[in-house]
Amino acid sequence: MVAGALLAGTLALPAAAETPQDNPAVHTRKLQTELMVAALYCSQHARYNAFVRRFEGELVASGRQLRAMFIDLHGSKRGTAQLDTFLTKMANEESQRRIRVGARYCTEARQLFAQVLSLPTRQLFVFASTRATAARADARVSLLRTPGY
Repeated sequence: MVAGALLAGTLALPAAAETPQDNPAVHTRKLQTELMVAALYCSQHARYNAFVRRFEGELVASGRQLRAMFIDLHGSKRGTAQLDTFLTKMANEESQRRIRVGARYCTEARQLFAQVLSLPTRQLFVFASTRATAARADARVSLLRTPGY
């Protein structure tokens, strides 16, 4: 359902960022992937479907911008294949994170669904980008606290 919707959107996103780590479309797709994996492993299908329905416009726009970014980077022939590889890698990484986190994964997933589903409409990009920025800052702090650094 989402895959087809991602190709048909018309909602404008903020201008593309300089790097993928700063791109709202990448952040939004990462969040969507986290929720999709959580829906599968934590029996949260109804909440995932509610998420998709609520934010369909933003998800569609994000998908279009992501596709355009990969075509710009890799050309029209390789862009789609590179995007598919990127999305598969993102899903695999989230599945691996689920394994590392263990039992608390589903608890955290339910909390994330509650946060996302309480957002005002048209705030998904902001939420996803803010969350990604905070995660990068946390990773830098963790590296700084590692003995020997």
